[in-house]
Amino acid sequence: EKAAEHGISEAKYNLFLMYQKGEYHDFQKSLVWLQDVVKEGDESAIILFAQAMHDITDATKLDKYVKKGLHYLENKEFERQKGASEFIKAQIYGDESLSVFSEEKRNFHLKKSSDLGFERAKTLWEEYQRLADKN
Repeated sequence: EKAAEHGISEAKYNLFLMYQKGEYHDFQKSLVWLQDVVKEGDESAIILFAQAMHDITDATKLDKYVKKGLHYLENKEFERQKGASEFIKAQIYGDESLSVFSEEKRNFHLKKSSDLGFERAKTLWEEYQRLADKN
């Protein structure tokens, strides 16, 4: 915690991971620190943040959280984790309980993630194509 207070990005990121594992109990503080790292453009932090915002939206039914996560996903030019970022976008746009639901966007991002070689996306896209071919 001291390292995070001194501005060390890795410590901020790790505190959020510790919170997820139940090893750190101040959710609000860990989320603020994670968002600090997100603002610095860290790809892993942006993906983790978007997932956390999706989870919070599921719990609260307030779309403003998932929209915040999408904002960072959509406005970052990913290099190392492009497939993962596209997959998270597909998950968010594919959630029918959200106001941002879009079958077209879900399919676009799922295919893009699959084309980039992201394994979970490849599996889902192949299954989707198989089912679509049957209909």
